[in-house]
Amino acid sequence: MKKTKKVFTAVNIILIIQLAVMLGLSIGITATVTSSTRNNSIEHMSTIADERSYIIENYVKSAEKTLAAYSNAGEITNVLMNQNDSAAKKEAQEYTEKFSNDVDNLEGIYVSNWNTEVLAHTNLKTVGMITRKDEEPRKALQDAMLNAGNNVYDTGIIISELPPIKHHKNI
Repeated sequence: MKKTKKVFTAVNIILIIQLAVMLGLSIGITATVTSSTRNNSIEHMSTIADERSYIIENYVKSAEKTLAAYSNAGEITNVLMNQNDSAAKKEAQEYTEKFSNDVDNLEGIYVSNWNTEVLAHTNLKTVGMITRKDEEPRKALQDAMLNAGNNVYDTGIIISELPPIKHHKNI
């Protein structure tokens, strides 16, 4: 009986050692896989962020080149120098429409005077509109344009009034 008890105790000790080794291996493998997965995920997200940043940077540079080309046209500088001349406004409007046809994915482009009155626009309905009616936003825009380091100031997105979307029951 004593011999059986010693064998039983030895088997239990071996089982406990095996369990400890298996638990250690399991924890080690889990930690290694978790760390590797985390590092790969961070590296992947960093690569994606760099790629998207590059795409956005190229888009902004392209947009600035488009704005510079538009603003340097004779029709645009002429309308800015002669804002009350209807012939200059007509030429600027015609140029704006022609220019916009040559630019892919252009949502709209326009020229306005210092007080933000639109002189020519791809959307004829907005010609004559004042985009900054209140003095404070207009002054902020004017200051930003004066401080633009590369001679191009992109105002970004200006909220337009769009007709409400009609929902169809059969869609």
